[in-house]
Amino acid sequence: MLIYGASGTSGTIALQFARYLRADVTGVCGPANIRFIEELGTDRTLDYTNDNEIDKLEKYDLVLDCVGKARSSALKKVCKRALTKNGQQPINDRCYSLEHIVEAHTYVEHGHKRGMGP
Repeated sequence: MLIYGASGTSGTIALQFARYLRADVTGVCGPANIRFIEELGTDRTLDYTNDNEIDKLEKYDLVLDCVGKARSSALKKVCKRALTKNGQQPINDRCYSLEHIVEAHTYVEHGHKRGMGP
């Protein structure tokens, strides 16, 4: 599994859960947080600010982007091609702006949200 944005809130949750499930995890973050995600249990780390890290990408059954449109890098663009033949990216069935946070929570609370794709 590759987690892009492994040092953020969603990334650290995903990382700890993946380790609990004994998944092999590559975490991607900035240089200031490398040690932090290593302490959380990544098997490998990649620095998104270093374009030389692109050569260290492997193939992954799951690529999780925890930063979305908020940040991009040359490494992030290549991560999309790092999926195995049967790999997948998690799916969000809807996105809400901050102004519609109440509507978003209502949608989730009513059990309508959909998560991982097939």
